[in-house]
This record gives sequence, structure tokens and C-alpha cells, in this order.
Amino acid sequence: ANCDDFRNIRNSQTNCNDFRNIRNSQANCDDFRNIRNSQTNCDDFRNIRNSQANCDDFRNIRNSQTNCDDFIKIRNSQANCDDFINIRNSQTNCDDFRNIRNSQTNCNDFRNIRNSQANCNDFRKIRNSQTNCNDF
Repeated sequence: ANCDDFRNIRNSQTNCNDFRNIRNSQANCDDFRNIRNSQTNCDDFRNIRNSQANCDDFRNIRNSQTNCDDFIKIRNSQANCDDFINIRNSQTNCDDFRNIRNSQTNCNDFRNIRNSQANCNDFRKIRNSQTNCNDF
């Protein structure tokens, strides 16, 4: 319960090209607000979708631009996001979903992806300080 199941974080590309299919099958994630990107070339957050009334399905959050180095404050204020499935990253050290940061230039090292607790209802501060996340 309460976001303890952030499963299968995976990114098959080495340059963060394809952070696709961020999904939430729960019914109380209706506040995935403040998805922000402070860069000037991230102007294409395509296909942010919610097919249900309660944010069941945030699929295909995509950005086809090349300078998405600042995906800050992706927030979910709800408490029952049990199942953010298929957030994927094939890189190392994905043992803790909090504070997703990438200090590398090619986004091949999503460090400190942490989920050590059972109440991860605050998936805040997804950050990437680098410049080659072409397609978050």
C-alpha cells in the first residue's frame, strides 16, 4: 500500500531517450501536477494522457527535444499510488525510488533511485541535472 510498489524502473537507452510509459493504475493519483521543465527546448511534452477520471493512466509522457536537463518537481500529492509500474531504467543502483537524479552527461546512471520504505506516496523531485535526456 501507499506507493510501495514502484516496479520495473527501466530505461533501455543510454541517453534517457525513452522514459516512456509512466503509468499509475491506482484511483487516487488525480494530482500529478507540476510536471515542469525549465529548459527552452523541452517544448514537446507529448501525449500526457489520463484516460480515466482519477489519473489511472499517465501514459507516454514524452519529450522529443534535446535539452531536457531539468525535469523537476514531478509530484503526486495523493497517498495511494501503490503501483507506478513500468518506470524503467536499465542502469545500476535503482534500489531506492526517491530523488531520482542523474549526475552524468548521458543519463546512463540514474543514481539513487530509491524506495526503501512502504509509504512512497511522495515521488517528488525527479531530477536530472544533465543535458542529454533527449526524450524523457
